[in-house]
Amino acid sequence: MADLEADFIGVLVLVAAIWVLYRAAIELFAAGERILIAFARLLIVLVRTLPSIVFAGLIALGGAWLMNHLDNNLIQLPVAFNQTSSPVLLLSSQSKVGSRDSNRTSNPISRCPATALAAMRWPALRSQDDPAFPS
Repeated sequence: MADLEADFIGVLVLVAAIWVLYRAAIELFAAGERILIAFARLLIVLVRTLPSIVFAGLIALGGAWLMNHLDNNLIQLPVAFNQTSSPVLLLSSQSKVGSRDSNRTSNPISRCPATALAAMRWPALRSQDDPAFPS
């Protein structure tokens, strides 16, 4: 009778372990199903937003093309932005009379009117080889 009770307890433990493992497998399967559904929803959202992203990229591409191919002579800037009346650029153009590149110099500092004006006031800011600022 002791063997029968031990066998019964062994079968009972085995059935309980199988039942617990079955419940865990069902929960893991349901969790995996929910993960796949969430991933599918993520892909659906990404595909739905793709036309908007492509449209924004086309707008940016069109703007870049327009900026590179636009004739800037058609744009009338206010007088405050007119760089030809700057004393620095006049000094630069006087130092290269008859040159095609009268407003261009080799030093990028002299291209900015505010920096060039400061370089005229403070000689320490001047470049040694800048033709726009004769010593």
